[in-house]
Amino acid sequence: MRYFTKTPYQNPAHTSVQRVILGLAALLLSVTAGMAQDVNSVRRGPRILRGSQFGVGRLIPNIEMTDVTGRAVSLRPTSESRLLVVCLTGTGCPLAKRYTPTLAQLEETYHPLGVDFVFINPNKSESVERVWGAIATHGLQGSYVRDAEREIVGRLAARTTTEVFVIDTAGTLRYRGAVDDQYGIGYSLSEPRVRYLADAVDALLEDKRPSVDATWAPGCELGLSSPVDTVESVTYHNRISRILQHNCVACHRDSGSAPFSLESADAVHDYAGMVADVVRRGTMPPWFAAPQEAESDTLKWANDCSLCAADNVDLLNWLESDRPLGDPADAPLSIEYPAGWTIGVPDVILQLPEPIAVAATGQMPYQNLVVRTHFEEGKWVKAVEIQPGVPEVVHHVLVCVGGENVDLENTAGFLAAYVPGNRHQINPEGFAKWLPPGAELYFQMHYTPNGTATTDQTKLGLIFANEPPKYAILGHGIAND
Repeated sequence: MRYFTKTPYQNPAHTSVQRVILGLAALLLSVTAGMAQDVNSVRRGPRILRGSQFGVGRLIPNIEMTDVTGRAVSLRPTSESRLLVVCLTGTGCPLAKRYTPTLAQLEETYHPLGVDFVFINPNKSESVERVWGAIATHGLQGSYVRDAEREIVGRLAARTTTEVFVIDTAGTLRYRGAVDDQYGIGYSLSEPRVRYLADAVDALLEDKRPSVDATWAPGCELGLSSPVDTVESVTYHNRISRILQHNCVACHRDSGSAPFSLESADAVHDYAGMVADVVRRGTMPPWFAAPQEAESDTLKWANDCSLCAADNVDLLNWLESDRPLGDPADAPLSIEYPAGWTIGVPDVILQLPEPIAVAATGQMPYQNLVVRTHFEEGKWVKAVEIQPGVPEVVHHVLVCVGGENVDLENTAGFLAAYVPGNRHQINPEGFAKWLPPGAELYFQMHYTPNGTATTDQTKLGLIFANEPPKYAILGHGIAND
């Protein structure tokens, strides 16, 4: 096995992970910032929001409604379906009218796949004749509800007349925001560049979490200021389980990277004191970059895993109370965590040359190893994923590309990283990193013994682009000395 001594990012104070996290976050911020817009601009399109700040992940109380045919409707998918898409619409707002044909096409595509559509018109001034005309013209098949008093959109805290909401069978809000970016305030495109609703539905039908779970939807402002309607009494099943599932359970689960599970009420009860302590001190969920500005609703960091203010308050208040369980019928859907590759089947899998022995106790120095790629031609890398052999003892992994003109001490050549809860990176369409022919990959392994001796042989999966990208990503860590 070949080792190296000129270690990338190594710091005895363990600032290395902070450096790579900041480097990753800076890259993600640049992507997000490219989508951000001046709210006073004449032309405005969708902007990415922080979902938890706008009710994503919460239980949406069921609302009984009556559609224009007199049929009873609720805010839940029917028994034969997996998802419900609630679409705000109208016959007056220009953007709502432009998006009605798109919604009809999406309904035609996804209804056979188990996705129900309900259309909500929040405008009192629009006549029944105009509503029926829109239904007939565009062939809308789902229930069409007139919400003249805005009771429904008020309880959803809808913001504009083009916003859509995706709700699963447990009543959990999974996405809210724009349909896509084809139409905005002051502009139109021949085709959408980003299909937010379709992407979210596709992910949910595959039992995955949407990569974007909330956006601002360009449309006519409704002027509603109330938050998403939630239950008055916070219980484990109707609120806390969702906070933990959304923010903690990816690591705190059986066979996860965290030391104990938080998947059940009993487990949360056992560790309630510890959870309250780390949440109160801000050390969990682990997020040490600059916090989101309170006055801004636009997502600052694409991978921000910190708790939003409302989740923080509700979780701590519940943990410090008698911790009521509530009704099991209010529980969210369970999440299955596949054992395979998150990015899909890699084009190549590279592995540490030999297993690394991890002692049961004590402290292990960083393990710095070299892995040769043996590629005869250079590759454009569009997705990376690191799979620790034993996640329970792997604190972090950094992978850099060695070679000519790569200064490891200045954190150049960054390729991939692993920290608990974040083991893969998928580049946006048109972006990729260059991997030169015969590149040497430098692995920095940080192990933390957990009381049981074991061996680890971490793997790195790579997916290559089929053609050169429009933009080449130049990775560089940012140190916070």
